[in-house]
Amino acid sequence: MLTFCLRSHIPPAEIPDTDRLDKDVLRNREAQHNWPTIEEKHADHVGTFFDGICKFARYNKFKVCGTLRNNDILNSNNVICSLSFDREEEYIAAAGVSKKIKIFELDSLLDDSVDVHYPVLEMSNKSKFSCICWNNYIKNHLASTDYDGLVQRNSTGTIWNQANVCCVQFSAFSSHLLAFGSADYRIYCYDLRHTKIPWCTLAGHGKAVSYVRFLDSEALVSASTDNKLKLWDLKKTSLEGLSQNACNLTFSGHNNEKNFVGLAVLDGYIACGSETNTVYAYYRSLPMPITSHKLECLDPISGHEIGDGNAPFVSSVCWRRKSEMLVAANSSGSLKILRMV
Repeated sequence: MLTFCLRSHIPPAEIPDTDRLDKDVLRNREAQHNWPTIEEKHADHVGTFFDGICKFARYNKFKVCGTLRNNDILNSNNVICSLSFDREEEYIAAAGVSKKIKIFELDSLLDDSVDVHYPVLEMSNKSKFSCICWNNYIKNHLASTDYDGLVQRNSTGTIWNQANVCCVQFSAFSSHLLAFGSADYRIYCYDLRHTKIPWCTLAGHGKAVSYVRFLDSEALVSASTDNKLKLWDLKKTSLEGLSQNACNLTFSGHNNEKNFVGLAVLDGYIACGSETNTVYAYYRSLPMPITSHKLECLDPISGHEIGDGNAPFVSSVCWRRKSEMLVAANSSGSLKILRMV
């Protein structure tokens, strides 16, 4: 009976899009990777559908594997805005409002016998950090951005946008494709060889777009303060006007109306935070969460959990590819290491 119900909801086979002649921008790194081609992905819709069901049903909860214990928790100046693993995923860097980048050894965070965790390295800055990113090729290189101004390095061009830009992301599948989310509720994708006009403009969110992430060469996921995540099919976009029909799926269940709560993707799985101090996990083919986990937040004096009225929100999430762990941090400086089981 289950098989019949699932098969009855399989979408009809799509006809490959042939409207755009400039789709080479989506994918120009096939020689270095073994990603499936567009034709291969279109070949088996039934298999793709059931593969999505299996990956969704594979997990049903988050298990806590480790916790950052420090003496600075509940400090209003300790909001963690960004997380990043090093190349070998043995160390994790955390940065934010404290104007400090703290680097922790992951194995120490997994050790429950440790009472207080101290960073192996701490770097200070004059301004609050907004984002950090570890170099995937050079282990000791860590890039950061802050609230003090504009960082430019090896700039080859400038893209002007009428509204504030909230996030930006290069495609890992194409050296020509760049996407950014804007305060005007839209996502703009640019072919870096032709930056006078957007390659496409994605419209559908009801508030500012806070994050964008590439799921693969043809799909983009975005987060907004309208309580929604959206999955976009870049093959359905157009050069002219708004690509309003490119949205394949809308994910809902988390609460996000005013803060940056984090967004991370790994092999089709999507993780985001919530203003209820909860982490949510989705899979790309289904609109409802796979599971969620509320980060425990205890008052260091009373030992009791903080009530909802004063509870922090999840402010950053980051996948660890090596073991499919998820690191989640919140606005009080608390950090948890989770694994879907």
